[in-house]
Amino acid sequence: MPATSRFLQSFGFLGSLIAAACCLGIFFVVAGVTAIGAGFLIRDRYLLPIFTVFLLLSVIGTALSRRKHGRKGPLVISVSGAIVTFGGVLLRPAIAYVGIALPLLASVLDLLAARSAPREPGR
Repeated sequence: MPATSRFLQSFGFLGSLIAAACCLGIFFVVAGVTAIGAGFLIRDRYLLPIFTVFLLLSVIGTALSRRKHGRKGPLVISVSGAIVTFGGVLLRPAIAYVGIALPLLASVLDLLAARSAPREPGR
């Protein structure tokens, strides 16, 4: 289970970071997506649902990891970050940049919590 939660959390964070960068119009990300032939994804019609899925994957990964270490701080920060990032992309780009930092902080705190959690017998 820890490998799955870590993968979901990392994949969700990286995907939402790229999707947010496209939503915010960061030139080199938009150019890269276009260069690989996925320029159609830059339209909000496709990008916002993809962005939402990646944010949810990140939160689900953090929730699964919480089962192991039992600390709710990383999950609260991850959910808050997803809400702030999504709201920021829709309302104010400056808020989105702060929101992107929150899931990263949640990932670091989650990693630290998982390392300090007592090991289950037999593992």
